[in-house]
Amino acid sequence: MFELGVLGGVGNVMGDANNVFYNKIGPLAGGFFKYTPNGYVALTAQFDLGSLEIASEGSVAPSSALGEEIPMTKRDYTTVSCLGEFNFFNYAGHPYEPYHSSITPYLFGGLGVTYFDRRLALTLPMGVGAKYKITNRLNLGLTWTMSKVFNDSFDGIDDPIGLNEGSTWLNRDWYSTVAISFSMSFLELCAPCHNGVIKL
Repeated sequence: MFELGVLGGVGNVMGDANNVFYNKIGPLAGGFFKYTPNGYVALTAQFDLGSLEIASEGSVAPSSALGEEIPMTKRDYTTVSCLGEFNFFNYAGHPYEPYHSSITPYLFGGLGVTYFDRRLALTLPMGVGAKYKITNRLNLGLTWTMSKVFNDSFDGIDDPIGLNEGSTWLNRDWYSTVAISFSMSFLELCAPCHNGVIKL
């Protein structure tokens, strides 16, 4: 019914300073707690620590249009997020349950808060993943996440050509991560149960 796990991977910023996936990457590490009431859905609380390459202070985006390299520096960030997951197959269900599977692709999305440079910003993480049950209790996962950041300063450049008109909702700042996770399942649903209800 529950999972506790760790994850690690890489990420990059997509914004005014960079629009190419994973050409300037930084490390990612984190942990998560997952509630899995059945094989098709899950609710996850996740904590991430990462470091990303961003534009150096004072850089301007138009220089990239002229073919000039934008100076880069590091952006350390911390994100706490709540995610909902939908599995395509009945993941880790009992053998007598229909469509049970030890492997499944899944979709997820939710809400998060990111702390960076003494600021807080709302984020909307969303993505796709796949997970495999190695043993009855051990799980292996792979995820790709895109997170919309509602603060135009996240990539180190704040509205350089005046398109956002001061709106955090119209900025171009996103960050993307790819991560591998390991988790342990615990508190089993008992065999004579169906959706957590004991059948007497």
